[in-house]
Amino acid sequence: MDFAERYILVLQGGGALGAYQAGAYEQLATAGPEPDWVAGISIGAINAALICGNRPEDHVTALHGLWDSITSHLTAPHFIFDKSRKIFGELAAAIVIMSGFPCFFRPRSPFEFMAPTDHQPLSVYDSDALLDLVDFDYLNDAGPRLSIGELDVEIANFTYFDSNDMRITPEHIMASGTLPPSFAPVEIAGRFHWDGGSCRKHRCNM
Repeated sequence: MDFAERYILVLQGGGALGAYQAGAYEQLATAGPEPDWVAGISIGAINAALICGNRPEDHVTALHGLWDSITSHLTAPHFIFDKSRKIFGELAAAIVIMSGFPCFFRPRSPFEFMAPTDHQPLSVYDSDALLDLVDFDYLNDAGPRLSIGELDVEIANFTYFDSNDMRITPEHIMASGTLPPSFAPVEIAGRFHWDGGSCRKHRCNM
């Protein structure tokens, strides 16, 4: 039995928490060894793919490539009252909801839902999570072990994918971060998957 010591990094979901993960990893990268195994779900799966899908010297650059691109560029004024800060935060969120983020997600046009076709959109946004920042050949052949969790829509329960057992594709990463109804489920091997955060506790304990 192999009892060799391994460094394992686990990244949970939580939207903006992903930016914290990127900053925390940048500090870890300067202080210690690279992880042997990274596990993630939702936004944590996207960060995990950026780490596992790049050479160690490029990990931080790849994380910056994502988070510098999708971070709000609104300049926050100096706040005197707490209420002003709240108003500014809600304004920034509203702008993102209406316009999306370039190269990350965009709102679908109302005409896409009105078009007379048999294949109506299944989500409010169309997503492209900057997966050009991930080298999937490196991820599967040379990078740290990657495990990601998501929700199998048909059985309403968690399912997991592991680079030790299979080749991870962009669809696996995208599925782990497609939170409904904003994003459509992703089909993998004939089954549809959603963000792992979609799984409610009382349904996942079946």
